[in-house]
Amino acid sequence: MKKKNWLMGGLALLVAAGLGGAWFAGWLGPGNGTAQAKADDKAAPALEFTPAEVVRPTLARMPSVIEFSGPLVAPQTAVVRTRAAGTLLALDVAEGSRVEAGQRLGRIDLAELASRVAERSANLESARATLGQAERSLASNERLAAQHFISPIALDNSRAAVDTARAGLDAAKAALDTARLSLRDGALVAPIAGIVAKLGVVRGETLAVDQALLTIVDLSRLELAGLVGTHEVSRLAPGMPVQVQVEGMSAPVAGRIARIAPAAEPGTR
Repeated sequence: MKKKNWLMGGLALLVAAGLGGAWFAGWLGPGNGTAQAKADDKAAPALEFTPAEVVRPTLARMPSVIEFSGPLVAPQTAVVRTRAAGTLLALDVAEGSRVEAGQRLGRIDLAELASRVAERSANLESARATLGQAERSLASNERLAAQHFISPIALDNSRAAVDTARAGLDAAKAALDTARLSLRDGALVAPIAGIVAKLGVVRGETLAVDQALLTIVDLSRLELAGLVGTHEVSRLAPGMPVQVQVEGMSAPVAGRIARIAPAAEPGTR
């Protein structure tokens, strides 16, 4: 029995020794694999960069863009108004017509003004004749006063009559100048060069004094009136370049900031 037990113990020992060897071999296996991987890594070539692939970081200011919108307006805009009442006899332009400064736009019936000029011209001649008569009377009275034929009071009256006649002549001249100025301003001429944007009258219409006839705009220079917030206005200054995108045009138009309003819009800031 002891011999058999010894044989069984020896067999168990051999089996245990075999299992132990297998476990030891398994424990050494991973260690040998890691060393092999490190050897493979050392054998791999190192990465190299060309000068074109290397960029050195630099400190730079990031560009900022402020966008705003608004209407395009023509600063050179003129509204032609009548200076005299009358009937519009002719209108030589239409909406969209291009005109030059000083060009005649139409014709108004100024018969009333013409008669007024003639009347005041006659008044001027009458005042001039009155002054001449008063001056002759004064000269005659001065000779009589020197010979003591008239009293000093009569001489003073003659001098006052001359002064009154001279004032009447000046008033007649001013009235005639006013009538002639009204007649000249009654002619419809373009004050600026541009394009007729709007017509407010038609031929044959009776016009009143200071009535709007038409509007002329000069499109050679336009302005965009836009709104920006108060937190952005400090980044803007007159003279800064801007790009304006106009509806209907594919390419933007270059411009510059002309001026900045000194006050913000109430409510919206």
